[in-house]
Amino acid sequence: MLIVGRALQGVGAAFLVPGSLAIISATFDDAERGRAIGTWSGFSAITAAIGPVTGGWLIEHVSWRAVFFLNVPLAIDRARAVVPIHGREPRSVTHGPDRLERRGLAVLGLGGIVFGLLEWPPLGAGHPARASAR
Repeated sequence: MLIVGRALQGVGAAFLVPGSLAIISATFDDAERGRAIGTWSGFSAITAAIGPVTGGWLIEHVSWRAVFFLNVPLAIDRARAVVPIHGREPRSVTHGPDRLERRGLAVLGLGGIVFGLLEWPPLGAGHPARASAR
């Protein structure tokens, strides 16, 4: 369960990076975009430095379970603070959702294949997950 929880957090974090850059690109015009991306990069570096320290403190003083719940209130707080200020209608996007959906399906498909190949050796060919696929 712990590994699945961490994997879900990793997937969520992986979706945040391109999504946040897309929001910056859609929200800021060319003159402000460089400064916005620089600010985003600076805060990303700060959180990358603070995150492990905060996680270690939580594990030592609260519980290892607290690490999983820390992101939820922080994300809600940031969304409530940022969206009313910068949440204007984005400019039109040049490519449609069809291109994005195909890429997403390709990533999910390749990720599933890689996951299956990684889990095959420890589980073996006779594992119930493998037997149900027959």
